[in-house]
Amino acid sequence: MLESEPMPWFGLIFLIAFFSFCFFQAYLLLRHPASWVEWFVRKLWKSFGIAVSIADEQKFRRQTTFLGMVYLISGIIMLGFFVSVGAFGR
Repeated sequence: MLESEPMPWFGLIFLIAFFSFCFFQAYLLLRHPASWVEWFVRKLWKSFGIAVSIADEQKFRRQTTFLGMVYLISGIIMLGFFVSVGAFGR
């Protein structure tokens, strides 16, 4: 019978960092979309000399809410998968 091996410590650190980033993205997209734009769009394109502004605030809010829900749901599903495999994978 095959037995599962324990996860190496660096794998656990990677998963913690990955899920932290995923849920941080979801939080910013759902609660503070202007901060998300500042951190992940404006600073990125500013180095190329491109200015970013929001023309339609309502459309932007709908799109960030949708994207935030996708991040949140996929993060919860993946976290549930990893927890269930870790708990019942033996």
